[in-house]
Amino acid sequence: MKLSNDQMTDIINSVVPEWAAQELKYYFERAKKVGKATGEGQSNISVQTIRATAGQVAHVMFAFRDYMRYQDMKTLDMSKTPPYQDIRDWIEAKGTGRFKSGFVKRNGKLPTDDKQLMNAIAWGIVKSKNRRHKQKKWYNKAKWAGINVLERRLMDEMQRKYIEEIKNLKLK
Repeated sequence: MKLSNDQMTDIINSVVPEWAAQELKYYFERAKKVGKATGEGQSNISVQTIRATAGQVAHVMFAFRDYMRYQDMKTLDMSKTPPYQDIRDWIEAKGTGRFKSGFVKRNGKLPTDDKQLMNAIAWGIVKSKNRRHKQKKWYNKAKWAGINVLERRLMDEMQRKYIEEIKNLKLK
C-alpha cells in the first residue's frame, strides 16, 4: 500500500503551517528576551510559508534582521582587552626582528614600514588575548530541534493516514 502524491501533499500542507506557527512562537519568545534591553525584538522576525504543489516542495523561511545576530554576540567580553599601547611599546623595546618570522608564517609577507609591522603585531596580540569566549557549535541546536519536530509530525501524520487506509480496506 502506498499513499498517493496528492495525499502526501495534503499531509505536508496540513503539518507544515502548524509547525511553522509553533516555531514562530518560539522565535518570538527568544526575540522578546533579546529585545527587552533594546526595545526591539518581535518586529525583527518575519516568516513566509509556501505550500507544496505538484511541482514544488513546501518550505518555510524565517528571516531575522541582522540586529538579532549582534545581540547574540553580546557574550564577548571586551573589558579585559590588554592595553594596546603597552604591548606596542614592549614590541618596540624587544625589536621587531624577533617577531618577523612568526608574522611571515601567518600573513605571508611583511609590511614595508616598521611602524605598520609593530601595529599589526600589537593588534594581533591584543586580539589573541581577547579570545576567551566559548566557541559556539557550527550548527544551531534550536533550529535542528525544530526540524526534528517537523519530521516527527510528518511521520506521525503519514502513519495515521496508513492506518486509515488499512481500516478502509478491511471494511470493503
